[in-house]
Amino acid sequence: MGGAHSREDLITDVDEEVKLTFGLNALFGRNESQTEKGVWIGDWQPQNTRDFAKYTISKGYKVDSYEFGDDPNLMSKILDPLYLSQVSHTYKGVLNVVNKFRLQLGAWVSESSGAFNSGSKDVSPTFVDGFLYLDQMGMAATYDQKVFCRQALIGGNYSLLSATTFIPNPDYYGAILWHRLTGSIVHAVTKESDPDLRVYAHCAKKRPGISMIFINLSKDRSFNITLSNLISEDDGKPNYEFVGNQN
Repeated sequence: MGGAHSREDLITDVDEEVKLTFGLNALFGRNESQTEKGVWIGDWQPQNTRDFAKYTISKGYKVDSYEFGDDPNLMSKILDPLYLSQVSHTYKGVLNVVNKFRLQLGAWVSESSGAFNSGSKDVSPTFVDGFLYLDQMGMAATYDQKVFCRQALIGGNYSLLSATTFIPNPDYYGAILWHRLTGSIVHAVTKESDPDLRVYAHCAKKRPGISMIFINLSKDRSFNITLSNLISEDDGKPNYEFVGNQN
Protein backbone atom coordinates (compact mmCIF):
# COMPACT_ATOMS: atom_id res chain seq x y z
CA MET A 1 0.00 0.00 0.00
CA GLY A 2 2.75 2.44 0.99
CA GLY A 3 2.38 5.78 -0.78
CA ALA A 4 -1.08 4.90 -2.07
CA HIS A 5 -2.60 6.02 1.25
CA SER A 6 -2.25 9.71 0.59
CA ARG A 7 -3.74 9.38 -2.88
CA GLU A 8 -6.74 7.45 -1.58
CA ASP A 9 -7.25 9.95 1.24
CA LEU A 10 -7.40 12.72 -1.35
CA ILE A 11 -9.77 10.81 -3.67
CA THR A 12 -12.24 10.00 -0.91
CA ASP A 13 -12.51 13.66 0.15
CA VAL A 14 -15.36 14.25 -2.28
CA ASP A 15 -19.05 15.05 -2.19
CA GLU A 16 -21.07 12.43 -0.31
CA GLU A 17 -23.36 11.91 -3.31
CA VAL A 18 -20.44 10.67 -5.43
CA LYS A 19 -20.16 6.87 -5.60
CA LEU A 20 -16.61 5.53 -5.61
CA THR A 21 -15.64 2.37 -7.49
CA PHE A 22 -12.04 1.17 -7.34
CA GLY A 23 -10.72 -0.90 -10.24
CA LEU A 24 -8.52 -3.65 -8.82
CA ASN A 25 -5.52 -5.02 -10.68
CA ALA A 26 -5.90 -8.80 -10.75
CA LEU A 27 -2.35 -9.32 -12.11
CA PHE A 28 -0.51 -9.18 -8.77
CA GLY A 29 1.39 -12.45 -8.32
CA ARG A 30 0.73 -13.63 -11.90
CA ASN A 31 3.19 -13.84 -14.80
CA GLU A 32 2.86 -12.93 -18.44
CA SER A 33 2.55 -15.91 -20.75
CA GLN A 34 5.68 -16.74 -22.75
CA THR A 35 3.63 -18.08 -25.65
CA GLU A 36 0.68 -15.66 -25.92
CA LYS A 37 1.32 -11.94 -25.72
CA GLY A 38 -0.92 -9.96 -23.39
CA VAL A 39 -2.17 -13.03 -21.47
CA TRP A 40 -1.29 -13.44 -17.78
CA ILE A 41 -1.23 -16.87 -16.14
CA GLY A 42 -0.90 -18.27 -12.63
CA ASP A 43 -2.70 -17.65 -9.35
CA TRP A 44 -3.63 -14.15 -8.28
CA GLN A 45 -2.29 -13.07 -4.88
CA PRO A 46 -5.14 -11.16 -3.15
CA GLN A 47 -3.31 -9.94 -0.02
CA ASN A 48 -2.66 -6.47 -1.46
CA THR A 49 -6.36 -6.10 -2.23
CA ARG A 50 -7.33 -7.27 1.27
CA ASP A 51 -4.99 -4.67 2.79
CA PHE A 52 -6.51 -2.00 0.56
CA ALA A 53 -10.09 -2.92 1.56
CA LYS A 54 -9.18 -3.05 5.27
CA TYR A 55 -7.61 0.41 5.02
CA THR A 56 -10.74 1.95 3.50
CA ILE A 57 -12.84 0.36 6.27
CA SER A 58 -10.50 1.59 9.01
CA LYS A 59 -10.79 5.12 7.65
CA GLY A 60 -14.55 4.92 7.36
CA TYR A 61 -14.52 5.61 3.63
CA LYS A 62 -17.77 4.86 1.82
CA VAL A 63 -16.66 2.79 -1.17
CA ASP A 64 -19.56 1.75 -3.39
CA SER A 65 -17.82 -1.19 -5.07
CA TYR A 66 -14.56 -2.86 -6.07
CA GLU A 67 -14.26 -3.92 -9.68
CA PHE A 68 -12.28 -6.85 -11.02
CA GLY A 69 -11.36 -7.13 -14.67
CA ASP A 70 -12.41 -10.67 -15.54
CA ASP A 71 -16.08 -11.28 -14.81
CA PRO A 72 -16.99 -15.00 -14.42
CA ASN A 73 -20.61 -14.11 -15.24
CA LEU A 74 -19.76 -12.15 -18.37
CA MET A 75 -21.38 -14.61 -20.78
CA SER A 76 -24.74 -14.54 -18.99
CA LYS A 77 -24.56 -10.74 -18.79
CA ILE A 78 -23.93 -10.43 -22.52
CA LEU A 79 -27.18 -12.34 -23.17
CA ASP A 80 -29.15 -10.23 -20.67
CA PRO A 81 -31.04 -7.37 -22.41
CA LEU A 82 -31.27 -5.39 -19.17
CA TYR A 83 -27.50 -5.53 -18.75
CA LEU A 84 -26.88 -4.49 -22.35
CA SER A 85 -29.22 -1.52 -22.00
CA GLN A 86 -27.50 -0.08 -18.91
CA VAL A 87 -24.93 1.81 -20.96
CA SER A 88 -27.72 3.73 -22.73
CA HIS A 89 -27.86 6.08 -19.74
CA THR A 90 -24.20 6.97 -20.30
CA TYR A 91 -24.73 7.52 -24.02
CA LYS A 92 -27.76 9.70 -23.34
CA GLY A 93 -25.83 11.82 -20.82
CA VAL A 94 -22.95 12.33 -23.26
CA LEU A 95 -25.39 13.29 -26.02
CA ASN A 96 -26.97 15.90 -23.75
CA VAL A 97 -23.55 17.42 -23.06
CA VAL A 98 -22.66 17.48 -26.76
CA ASN A 99 -25.94 19.19 -27.62
CA LYS A 100 -25.71 21.64 -24.73
CA PHE A 101 -22.24 22.89 -25.64
CA ARG A 102 -22.67 22.40 -29.39
CA LEU A 103 -19.46 20.42 -29.76
CA GLN A 104 -18.55 20.28 -33.45
CA LEU A 105 -16.71 16.96 -33.43
CA GLY A 106 -19.34 15.11 -31.44
CA ALA A 107 -18.54 12.21 -29.11
CA TRP A 108 -16.37 9.14 -29.71
CA VAL A 109 -16.24 5.77 -28.00
CA SER A 110 -12.46 5.69 -27.84
CA GLU A 111 -11.69 2.30 -26.24
CA SER A 112 -14.41 -0.34 -26.26
CA SER A 113 -14.38 -3.95 -25.12
CA GLY A 114 -16.58 -6.39 -23.27
CA ALA A 115 -14.23 -6.72 -20.27
CA PHE A 116 -11.33 -4.92 -18.61
CA ASN A 117 -7.73 -6.11 -18.10
CA SER A 118 -7.17 -7.66 -21.55
CA GLY A 119 -10.69 -9.10 -21.69
CA SER A 120 -12.04 -12.47 -20.64
CA LYS A 121 -10.11 -15.39 -22.14
CA ASP A 122 -13.20 -17.63 -22.25
CA VAL A 123 -15.61 -15.03 -23.72
CA SER A 124 -13.92 -12.08 -25.45
CA PRO A 125 -12.41 -14.02 -28.41
CA THR A 126 -15.53 -16.15 -28.93
CA PHE A 127 -18.74 -15.93 -30.96
CA VAL A 128 -20.89 -14.85 -28.00
CA ASP A 129 -18.97 -11.58 -27.59
CA GLY A 130 -20.42 -10.50 -30.93
CA PHE A 131 -23.84 -10.06 -29.34
CA LEU A 132 -22.36 -7.38 -27.07
CA TYR A 133 -20.11 -5.85 -29.74
CA LEU A 134 -22.81 -5.41 -32.39
CA ASP A 135 -25.36 -4.25 -29.84
CA GLN A 136 -23.02 -1.59 -28.46
CA MET A 137 -22.15 -0.28 -31.92
CA GLY A 138 -25.85 -0.07 -32.74
CA MET A 139 -26.70 1.68 -29.50
CA ALA A 140 -23.77 4.09 -29.74
CA ALA A 141 -24.89 5.13 -33.23
CA THR A 142 -28.45 5.63 -31.95
CA TYR A 143 -27.09 8.22 -29.50
CA ASP A 144 -25.04 9.95 -32.21
CA GLN A 145 -21.60 8.67 -31.23
CA LYS A 146 -19.50 9.58 -34.28
CA VAL A 147 -16.77 6.93 -33.95
CA PHE A 148 -16.64 3.56 -32.20
CA CYS A 149 -13.06 2.34 -31.56
CA ARG A 150 -12.38 -1.28 -30.64
CA GLN A 151 -9.72 -2.28 -28.13
CA ALA A 152 -7.72 -3.83 -29.75
CA LEU A 153 -6.60 -5.10 -33.16
CA ILE A 154 -3.87 -7.29 -31.65
CA GLY A 155 -3.11 -7.88 -27.98
CA GLY A 156 -4.99 -9.37 -25.04
CA ASN A 157 -8.04 -11.61 -25.08
CA TYR A 158 -10.27 -8.95 -26.62
CA SER A 159 -8.20 -8.45 -29.77
CA LEU A 160 -9.81 -8.81 -33.18
CA LEU A 161 -6.86 -10.95 -34.34
CA SER A 162 -5.17 -13.74 -32.41
CA ALA A 163 -1.94 -12.41 -30.92
CA THR A 164 -0.12 -15.65 -31.80
CA THR A 165 -1.57 -16.76 -35.15
CA PHE A 166 -3.15 -13.50 -36.44
CA ILE A 167 -6.24 -15.54 -37.35
CA PRO A 168 -9.35 -13.34 -37.01
CA ASN A 169 -11.55 -13.84 -33.96
CA PRO A 170 -15.35 -13.75 -34.50
CA ASP A 171 -15.67 -10.03 -33.65
CA TYR A 172 -13.37 -9.23 -36.59
CA TYR A 173 -16.06 -10.42 -38.99
CA GLY A 174 -18.70 -8.45 -37.11
CA ALA A 175 -16.58 -5.33 -37.54
CA ILE A 176 -16.08 -6.01 -41.26
CA LEU A 177 -19.79 -6.57 -41.88
CA TRP A 178 -20.71 -3.41 -39.96
CA HIS A 179 -18.15 -1.37 -41.90
CA ARG A 180 -19.29 -2.67 -45.29
CA LEU A 181 -23.05 -2.64 -44.80
CA THR A 182 -24.10 0.18 -42.46
CA GLY A 183 -24.09 3.85 -43.43
CA SER A 184 -23.81 6.88 -41.16
CA ILE A 185 -27.54 7.74 -41.14
CA VAL A 186 -29.39 6.04 -38.28
CA HIS A 187 -33.14 5.39 -38.39
CA ALA A 188 -35.52 5.17 -35.47
CA VAL A 189 -36.89 1.77 -34.55
CA THR A 190 -40.06 1.04 -32.59
CA LYS A 191 -40.13 -2.34 -30.91
CA GLU A 192 -43.21 -4.30 -29.95
CA SER A 193 -41.72 -7.65 -29.11
CA ASP A 194 -39.77 -9.75 -26.66
CA PRO A 195 -36.82 -7.88 -25.05
CA ASP A 196 -34.50 -10.69 -26.17
CA LEU A 197 -34.93 -9.45 -29.74
CA ARG A 198 -32.97 -6.23 -30.40
CA VAL A 199 -32.80 -4.30 -33.67
CA TYR A 200 -31.03 -1.31 -35.20
CA ALA A 201 -31.51 0.33 -38.60
CA HIS A 202 -29.17 2.39 -40.80
CA CYS A 203 -29.14 3.61 -44.35
CA ALA A 204 -27.17 1.13 -46.42
CA LYS A 205 -23.59 2.12 -47.17
CA LYS A 206 -22.87 3.40 -50.70
CA ARG A 207 -26.08 1.90 -52.10
CA PRO A 208 -29.83 2.48 -51.88
CA GLY A 209 -31.67 0.65 -49.15
CA ILE A 210 -31.68 -0.04 -45.43
CA SER A 211 -29.29 -2.19 -43.41
CA MET A 212 -30.91 -3.73 -40.33
CA ILE A 213 -29.22 -5.53 -37.46
CA PHE A 214 -31.30 -8.11 -35.59
CA ILE A 215 -29.86 -9.64 -32.43
CA ASN A 216 -31.59 -12.63 -30.86
CA LEU A 217 -30.36 -13.01 -27.26
CA SER A 218 -32.49 -16.06 -26.54
CA LYS A 219 -30.72 -19.40 -26.31
CA ASP A 220 -33.72 -21.49 -27.31
CA ARG A 221 -36.15 -19.32 -29.30
CA SER A 222 -36.36 -17.92 -32.81
CA PHE A 223 -38.61 -15.14 -34.09
CA ASN A 224 -40.64 -14.26 -37.17
CA ILE A 225 -40.26 -10.56 -38.01
CA THR A 226 -42.93 -8.23 -39.39
CA LEU A 227 -41.72 -4.79 -40.51
CA SER A 228 -43.56 -1.60 -41.39
CA ASN A 229 -42.10 1.71 -42.59
CA LEU A 230 -43.76 4.66 -40.86
CA ILE A 231 -43.09 8.40 -40.99
CA SER A 232 -42.55 10.08 -37.64
CA GLU A 233 -45.03 12.85 -36.90
CA ASP A 234 -42.36 14.74 -34.92
CA ASP A 235 -39.65 15.22 -37.51
CA GLY A 236 -40.89 13.54 -40.71
CA LYS A 237 -38.11 10.95 -40.62
CA PRO A 238 -38.63 7.24 -41.27
CA ASN A 239 -39.41 5.04 -38.32
CA TYR A 240 -39.17 1.27 -38.70
CA GLU A 241 -41.66 -0.57 -36.55
CA PHE A 242 -41.26 -4.28 -36.08
CA VAL A 243 -43.09 -7.03 -34.28
CA GLY A 244 -41.27 -10.22 -33.41
CA ASN A 245 -43.42 -13.31 -33.01
CA GLN A 246 -41.84 -16.22 -31.16
CA ASN A 247 -41.70 -19.48 -33.10
